[in-house]
Amino acid sequence: MPNDPFVDVGDLPSLGPLRYLDVRDQAADHVPNAVRVPLDEWDAAAKAADTGFAKTAYWDGALSALGVDPTVTRRCL
Repeated sequence: MPNDPFVDVGDLPSLGPLRYLDVRDQAADHVPNAVRVPLDEWDAAAKAADTGFAKTAYWDGALSALGVDPTVTRRCL
């Protein structure tokens, strides 16, 4: 289950700390308690040579800025 993107509601308490990442358009209703991901910024950063996906330190910092660290289970909405 740790890598399964689908989670039964009853399993949520067993996952430990959760951080919901809302990657939808700003016009969408915001999900309560979710963190809005700056998707346009992240898309541009992913395509840039100095911050592309191979630059893990950049992405660790980007996730950390949203309150996500290795102890937090992430689910994208």
